[in-house]
Amino acid sequence: MVARIDDADDVDMIRQLLRAHEYWRMKQLSADVVIINEKAASYVQELQGSLEALVRGSQLRLSPDTSDARGKIFLLRGDLLSPQTRASCKPRRA
Repeated sequence: MVARIDDADDVDMIRQLLRAHEYWRMKQLSADVVIINEKAASYVQELQGSLEALVRGSQLRLSPDTSDARGKIFLLRGDLLSPQTRASCKPRRA
């Protein structure tokens, strides 16, 4: 699953996504979650810091008995992605 965020008002959506990921792992379902921070880089990285804290908290809540489940969380900054990687993360229409 790929989620893009560029506004601190959308952090709650990421929080819900991380809860879903915890649930999936608890049920032994494997899924990677990729969060792309699209907010332009600046001296103050408030959004990045908030996202990092959410990811850390989610990883700490994973119980040891879910270690067999695969699926990781990746937090990426959009400004550091290559054009090829960005193109591969665009939503596709069916």
